[in-house]
Amino acid sequence: MKSLAIARHNRLAMTAILALGGCLYCGQRLHAQVFPSKPIRVIMPTAPGSPPDYAVRVLATKMSEGIGQPIIVENRGGAGGTLGAAVAAKSAPDGYTIMMGSITSLSIGPAMFPSAGIDPVKMFAPISQVANAPSVIAVPNSLNVTTMRQFIDLIKANPGKYNYGSPPPGSPPHVSGALFLRTAGIDMVHVPYGDPAKVIAAVMTGDVHMFIETVGSIGPQVKAGKMRLLAVASSKRSPFAPDVPTVAETGLPPFESGSWSGLLAPAGTPPAIIQRLNAETKRGADTKEMRDVMATQGGEVVWGTPEEFGKLIADEAVKWSKAVALSGAKPE
Repeated sequence: MKSLAIARHNRLAMTAILALGGCLYCGQRLHAQVFPSKPIRVIMPTAPGSPPDYAVRVLATKMSEGIGQPIIVENRGGAGGTLGAAVAAKSAPDGYTIMMGSITSLSIGPAMFPSAGIDPVKMFAPISQVANAPSVIAVPNSLNVTTMRQFIDLIKANPGKYNYGSPPPGSPPHVSGALFLRTAGIDMVHVPYGDPAKVIAAVMTGDVHMFIETVGSIGPQVKAGKMRLLAVASSKRSPFAPDVPTVAETGLPPFESGSWSGLLAPAGTPPAIIQRLNAETKRGADTKEMRDVMATQGGEVVWGTPEEFGKLIADEAVKWSKAVALSGAKPE
């Protein structure tokens, strides 16, 4: 009798467990089916009006058409993007708050501002990469070089004479510059400016001898013949500068730098919601409007799986934290 009672108890317990599992599964499916039932907020960890800000607003508009709910962009700039990242990471993991992350807010910013406590791998659930714009190595026309080899020979023959410019310390052009110097085996003085426009002006006058920035930012000056491109910092040539070789094609070790971005949700967001947002990101990104806006920024639309974007984030976090240390950049 005791054995029969124990067996009956075990059967009832197993039935309860299976029923609970079924309820949880059905609950997750129902949640995914009704998502979204209200507007979605996208944290943009930069100030309004920047090229990435414009791109995310175009993407949000296209995604909202397919998702059936408004997608509202909220700017939370400051501290290298870590202030906005903190807001997004601490939000409820329900898909209604997501973030447009970038090399600044997910790679360089956390290394520059460690007190912010941003761990891009542990604190976020990747949705999809959205865009990529490779950087280029630019020099003034007044510098009498036309190839990377000539440039490196000139710098090595004149130690301490030439400089590279960037916006404030810790900006992508600054950190990229420091990493490029290590790759090329050369030494140049770093000159920081408070405004990217001032750096561009200084390159055109010849006061700055090297500037690493996306082609979209300096394309007009290059087309006007006011500065020259020596190489593209990517694994392949840029369609916006097809005659310019990659760094590796100039004989140097491979060197990649640029401005990438993508959507993320707080860690713990249900996988079904991540997949829905991933699909809607693809629909929104694969539009003429998004391709056009990225072309004006010298980049291209890039869509991928959450896993692919997660690997990029992890790899870039390691790469750029080392580059920040190499640059010596400190928060102002």
